[in-house]
Amino acid sequence: MTKDEYRCEINRLSAYVTMKELLRDMGINASNYYAFMAGEDRRLGSGACDRIIEALKRRPISPN
Repeated sequence: MTKDEYRCEINRLSAYVTMKELLRDMGINASNYYAFMAGEDRRLGSGACDRIIEALKRRPISPN
């Protein structure tokens, strides 16, 4: 996957998720995540992106 594809997939899956809490639970620096999502490709590696996507896929979606 390219970095832009990672961003697109993370955006799609994280629509109703509080990312700061998820990132903290995963041990990923929130400022690196937000910089990556803003376009800085070097802030997150593909392994971290894969871990975030997998965690988002496992999270229950709350209707509230």
